[in-house]
Amino acid sequence: MDKLLLDFEKSINAIDGFEISENDKIIVAYSGGADSSLLLYLSVRYFAKRGIIVEAAHLNHMIRGAEADRDEKFCRDSAEQLGVHCNVRRVNIPALCENGGSVEEIARRERYAFFDSLVEENKSRGVRAYVFTAHNADDNLETVIFNLVRGTALKGMCGIPGIRDGRYVRPLLFMTGEGIRMFCGNFGINYVTDSTNLESDYTRNYIRHNIVPHLKKLSPAPQVSVTRMCEALKADEDFINGEAERFLTDFESKVTATELKTLHPAVKTRVIIKLFNSYAVSVGVLSHLEKVHVDAILERLDKDAERFRISVPSGISFVHDGGSIWFEKSEEYSKEPPSYKEM
Repeated sequence: MDKLLLDFEKSINAIDGFEISENDKIIVAYSGGADSSLLLYLSVRYFAKRGIIVEAAHLNHMIRGAEADRDEKFCRDSAEQLGVHCNVRRVNIPALCENGGSVEEIARRERYAFFDSLVEENKSRGVRAYVFTAHNADDNLETVIFNLVRGTALKGMCGIPGIRDGRYVRPLLFMTGEGIRMFCGNFGINYVTDSTNLESDYTRNYIRHNIVPHLKKLSPAPQVSVTRMCEALKADEDFINGEAERFLTDFESKVTATELKTLHPAVKTRVIIKLFNSYAVSVGVLSHLEKVHVDAILERLDKDAERFRISVPSGISFVHDGGSIWFEKSEEYSKEPPSYKEM
């Protein structure tokens, strides 16, 4: 256990952007499965002696009837045995799906809405809360495969990030699912099994049951190999993003199409995305640019058009006017481009 706790600590310390103090709180996303059960156990063992409160959060999706209720009771009881408060919410996912949408996507949306509400509730009381999720190396492998077949860019091949949105932390990415189950057995950590994990109806389950076994014929531990690949690609992605950030810092008062054209295509793409993200955050919009939008913008810029507007998601437009480029609300017509830092 001491070795595992040391590896857990190393994983936490290696996550860029994650800093914690004794006034903060850890909320473990707790399904009751092996992954989240080990994560909750390790979090309690590691953080409790550091004076940091650990809680659990369980969402009953109400998909599997009595089995889902069994999981909820298991999570409540297990958290109580660890001396941890368990936040529980019940959401009828099948009923929400009657209006359209996949079970996977709606369940994920509701889970994160629940976790976000807990973070915001703590924030209103002056407490910074992080949500720990039990993503592991197997999940990372499935994510990379899924992104690959969708035609992802470099960022997608970097896999699951150690932290997302400044609040979702993944400390178990260094462990395989098999290793997690082994440790649960060795340390007597009980868990439940979601019967839907054994089905191939959902995308991730299909990858897990039909694609990964074939990869294991080529490599005994493809998830470990892919983790190494992701670490290498993440360094490349960080460098390219750094170049884009440096460009924007140099030209923050007026980003011009002329200067943009001098950049490598990879950096140009990141500059456009960063401009959009900064503006979207400044106006309180949660959205992102797809590759098709970035390509459309760069294509028009290459044609040397003096003035044009291109509509992108969330009622926002890309503007090229007199050489300068920026984003603004589609109904706005600014005479002066905003500073990058003002976005």
